[in-house]
Amino acid sequence: MKRPIAVLEGIAGPEAEANWKKLEEDEDYERMNAIYRFLFAAVVVLPPTRKGRGFDTDRVDIKPNPLD
Repeated sequence: MKRPIAVLEGIAGPEAEANWKKLEEDEDYERMNAIYRFLFAAVVVLPPTRKGRGFDTDRVDIKPNPLD
């Protein structure tokens, strides 16, 4: 099944960072979630391996969606 690439319109390319910030400012969470769902099949956060404060980014496993 092909996913509609139109969800990335205006958010990819050299202006991507500024356009993403605009989505944040506008609180367009529906569009931001659609972009995340387009790009990522899953984000898995594994159980902690140590005690204490702080977040161990090695526990995060991102499963990308195929872009073809």
